[in-house]
Amino acid sequence: MNYSFIIVNCYIENPEKGVLMVNLKKTGKWGLPGGKVEPGENPRNALLREVKEELGIDIEIEKLIGFREYFWKSDNNYWTDLIYKAKIVRGNPEINEVEKILDLGWKEKSKLPEGTNIF
Repeated sequence: MNYSFIIVNCYIENPEKGVLMVNLKKTGKWGLPGGKVEPGENPRNALLREVKEELGIDIEIEKLIGFREYFWKSDNNYWTDLIYKAKIVRGNPEINEVEKILDLGWKEKSKLPEGTNIF
């Protein structure tokens, strides 16, 4: 049986530093902070929760800037990623979930690792 899941992603850009990215243990790839929307949860609230849990920061969501839909063969499910532009309103990003995140950093869009897919 196939299921559909929603993932929320946070796009935070700093003109001097680049885009805030995390390197996930599960994939070994760099991506935007965020995570899965729980059943019955509003996507925006899920993003606020996920970013706080992962990085210990409070954000203000500005707007939805993109989405992507795909079928993930490894779990045989459909996924929709919602990408929101946001800004940090409190705190400095640090890894709070060491079991999920290998590294975090600000990456220049023009110098992102090969295979990085923001949008």
